[in-house]
Amino acid sequence: MSNKIGRNDPCPCGSGKKYKECCLNKGGKCSALFNLTKEIYKTDLKPQYDNRGLKPQTLIQLKFELPFFIARDCHVYTTFGSKEGEAVSVLFINKPVKNNLGVAFDGTDLGGVPFNIDNTVVDVSQAYITVIEITYATIHDYATVVSNNREYIGVAYDSMLDILNNVINAYQVKTKDYSVHYLTKEMIDFLIPSRIISVDTWDVYISYQQVRPFREYHKFKLELSDTEDYLRLLTLSINGENPFIYLEKHILAARRYLTKGFYQEAVIYAQMSVESFLRTLFKELLLTEGLTDAEIQLKLEDTSFMSMIKKELSQRIGGNWNVDSTGEVSKWYEHTYLVRNRVAHTGYLPTFEEADNAVFHAVELKTWVIKQLRKKKKQYPKLNEYFTNQFK
Repeated sequence: MSNKIGRNDPCPCGSGKKYKECCLNKGGKCSALFNLTKEIYKTDLKPQYDNRGLKPQTLIQLKFELPFFIARDCHVYTTFGSKEGEAVSVLFINKPVKNNLGVAFDGTDLGGVPFNIDNTVVDVSQAYITVIEITYATIHDYATVVSNNREYIGVAYDSMLDILNNVINAYQVKTKDYSVHYLTKEMIDFLIPSRIISVDTWDVYISYQQVRPFREYHKFKLELSDTEDYLRLLTLSINGENPFIYLEKHILAARRYLTKGFYQEAVIYAQMSVESFLRTLFKELLLTEGLTDAEIQLKLEDTSFMSMIKKELSQRIGGNWNVDSTGEVSKWYEHTYLVRNRVAHTGYLPTFEEADNAVFHAVELKTWVIKQLRKKKKQYPKLNEYFTNQFK
């Protein structure tokens, strides 16, 4: 969604003044916020559009800070084709960050080449951040785009993000820079400045673009009444008395990756939480049957994961384990297991909804399995004790 700037809102140019006291009095053009001017458009962007046979009527611009540094040439527009009649131009802007004294680092080389200060090697890449200014050129007229700005900016943003991820991927492969990664909406500030420009008149419409829902997370401190449970879990974990406690880290990692926008990692860790949980459960079931450690190890090695799902676990704890049926197992199979296979085997980048579903159904499957175990409390008292202690 897009929100027009209010008179008393902070001016998006970054001056620190209210909008009514700053760029509102300049016709709302707020030129300090974006690098692109009418003159730069004529000299830098228009020739690129002409070479592609594009005649855009309107430009949509977004600007945001990357969560990592890209050490490449700055202030050079690079244009990429989008769908017919439209294009995406990317501008990298490297800005020095301030040290803890509030003074900007002074590096002459923005390419990440180390230099010496008082005989100490300093990596300039650590002293800069990269800001991205993206321009989406469209053949639709300015009045139509402005009147439907929420829709047009949303379409432009998705196209920009897709192009930008390809740019980042090419940069990463070329430089082998493992500090950079793909981008999703969760990795970018939820509210970023946007600008719509008429190519003919250079009329400007400025707004803030909400690119994702704002999520506020609250943490609740442990109270004295929680101390006993906390220390008990800590002791069980240290002494290895409950093999399932340590495995909780996988689903927690999946949730963390999801909130940070790492959809691939969220899906992988969601499935990892299921596999480690069910493998450990199978091992504990074999222990209750009196198998030796050597026999258990051989059984685990000879049993494939899906065979364990369809045959071994279903025979022992009951319930519907048919992945082609209905119920929690089939939902997990569709939303977590199969999506994880696409990610792991083809490099597929899932959507937020797919990653969210993967995590959700991984949790639901584990909850369902524990309920099945509780139906057999007399047969598996030790296992039920594990889960009573852990999920108290």
